[in-house]
Amino acid sequence: YDVIYTTSGPYSSHLIGYALSKKYNIPWVADWRDQWVDNPANTMDYHDQKNPIAKLAVAFESAFHNQASHVITCVDDAVPMYIQNFKIPKEKITCITNGYDEADFEEFPDIPTKTEKFTLSYSGLLYLKERNLSPILYALKELIDENLIEKDDLLLRVVGNYSNVNSKASQFNLEKNIVQTGYLSHREALISNINSNLLILLIGDEEKHKRVYSGKFFDYLRSGRPILALAPKDGVVDKVLKETGHGKAFLSTQTQEIKQMILDEYLKWKNNEGKERLYSPAIKRFERKVLTSKLADIFNQVIKK
Repeated sequence: YDVIYTTSGPYSSHLIGYALSKKYNIPWVADWRDQWVDNPANTMDYHDQKNPIAKLAVAFESAFHNQASHVITCVDDAVPMYIQNFKIPKEKITCITNGYDEADFEEFPDIPTKTEKFTLSYSGLLYLKERNLSPILYALKELIDENLIEKDDLLLRVVGNYSNVNSKASQFNLEKNIVQTGYLSHREALISNINSNLLILLIGDEEKHKRVYSGKFFDYLRSGRPILALAPKDGVVDKVLKETGHGKAFLSTQTQEIKQMILDEYLKWKNNEGKERLYSPAIKRFERKVLTSKLADIFNQVIKK
């Protein structure tokens, strides 16, 4: 073999890459995607060196980074963190983000259509305080109470199986405006995105979430519908949305700004506007053929060395 390639999770895949690389002296590319010790989603403090599991994880990650011929992460902002934490040379690490497949969207014609109701869609996991629809539900309730949105016009579609969605919506008297689809195929989820007026992306407010994209973000971008993201200012999501014009990012506490974006898109829908799908050439760098080309370049690079 010319090169060993491992990707996580699980992080144990890198232990196999480490062992094979040392045994057979074959170049090894360790693709971490999400970080391990410094993963924003961690529920355990991996920097607590009194915890033997945390101590072992730090030791393993350090060994993996130093043994690998090249290291890949999926977030630009993680690159300087890796360089600082593991003292690896900058030429040894590359960011390759997650992305979208252009072929997935070729079968969906760019024919403007008006949805029967003003439709907000969320797809993905709902967990922890960061992935919580309450700020959106609260904003919708206020807009309805202020007679700015007609309740009968509203549909909030949630793609996934979540037992507490309706109970959460009932706190805001919106349980009749919720449609929960259950799990869908990837194609069906893309159709759901395209047939929406506003896509909801939940990342989290905390500083640690500045370097979090969420995998569905890239399908959201290519779906061409406006994105309302609950994410940190100047984080990776906020930067891409500003660059592309595909949406806006707010903290969950920015209720007035959230309301205003929802209202703006509602009025477009009401006036039969905003049907054309958004498309910025800036998103092309997230197409998976482009990303895979970067990966192939790395393979060639380590093989030559």
